[in-house]
Amino acid sequence: MPQEFPLTCHVPEAWLSALDHYASTHNQSRSDVLKQAIAHYLDLETAAPWQPQLDTLNTTVTTLTKQVHSLHKRLKTLEAQTLDIASVTAEIVTPLPAPRDRPTLAAAPERDRPDSRPFGAIRLDELSQLVPLNMPKIRHHAETAGLSLYEAIEIETGWKYDPKSHTFAPPL
Repeated sequence: MPQEFPLTCHVPEAWLSALDHYASTHNQSRSDVLKQAIAHYLDLETAAPWQPQLDTLNTTVTTLTKQVHSLHKRLKTLEAQTLDIASVTAEIVTPLPAPRDRPTLAAAPERDRPDSRPFGAIRLDELSQLVPLNMPKIRHHAETAGLSLYEAIEIETGWKYDPKSHTFAPPL
């Protein structure tokens, strides 16, 4: 590396202010800016005057790359959770089969149809929006205890199932 010598000169205050502003906006020192200006004025080649800026850009790119990788991992985690929620929701919303002794909807009188439900009663999909239901766990408890799924949901939530309207009434 060539030997360097100190250089001193007097400049107007406005020049010094402009020099400092340029140096700070380009992430350089006063000395770096002055060396580049003298080299440019004298048509001399300088040893990479953009090197400090290139180093800053490399640091920024490295930081951004790490952040993108971190965000990508978080996105994959959220996508996996969304798939789990979608499968549980599909399981909850899937209608339960009617018992054999219950008449079909077409044969049921108007007052027994699900859309003519008692005041305050809600369907299973609406209940699952109000109360978190872990359907696999509830099914397991129902099978273990020898209960119907509706009875297990009643025990889990406190909401009473009405087989006529296929709805759940809130706990009293």
